Amino acid sequence: MTKANAASLDAPAIFSPTCEAWISRAQAWHPRLAETPKFDESPLPEVVKDPIAAHFAASTS
Repeated sequence: MTKANAASLDAPAIFSPTCEAWISRAQAWHPRLAETPKFDESPLPEVVKDPIAAHFAASTS
């Protein structure tokens, strides 16, 4: 039996980061991605929900 983390994905390459949240609490050593919007705390729900909904809508078409 293969061991996996609870948060692992079968194909992580299909998802790319759309934003970085809670950067106000990030450790200094944690890298930031140049191409993503940054939020000191939590982003508005549509910033997170809309890209996820679009992905699943496209995959079921």
